[in-house]
Amino acid sequence: TFTQTPVITGSSFSLAGNNVSFSGTNGQAGDAYYLLGATNVAGPWSVVSTNVIASVGANGSFTFTGTNVVTPGNSQQFYILVNSNTTTSIP
Repeated sequence: TFTQTPVITGSSFSLAGNNVSFSGTNGQAGDAYYLLGATNVAGPWSVVSTNVIASVGANGSFTFTGTNVVTPGNSQQFYILVNSNTTTSIP
């Protein structure tokens, strides 16, 4: 059961090839997090990566890496980190 919302920290987002990586706080060890992706901020959104955060540091600090989530040739891509694999609650 999630008791806190994960927060992606300021300048922690990076790209390496087709992978994205970022750091955050308020993570919970042992829980699954889902990275949703879309080419339009209005959606539709889909799950592009799932990771279970194995361990967290102070303040719940964590690192999440989405492997092969970037599609070359797309002019823009958007990502949201959530703790549910449903996209029905995405605005």
